[in-house]
Amino acid sequence: MAELQRTAPRALTCVSCGTAFSCTGDIDCWCAAESFRLPMPALDSAADCLCPPCLRAKAATVGAGR
Repeated sequence: MAELQRTAPRALTCVSCGTAFSCTGDIDCWCAAESFRLPMPALDSAADCLCPPCLRAKAATVGAGR
């Protein structure tokens, strides 16, 4: 069986607030521990991951709209 290869965390800047943060893009990423799930940005979009506070704020907004 092939061993899963881990990639180095990506250094990102939140598109919402400009805060620097990191993303591993896998099950070990900080966002995997969150209690909510939001769709990932489309691969062909300019959007990228949000920082923890902005992701939580967006989840609260989406949850309130239900």
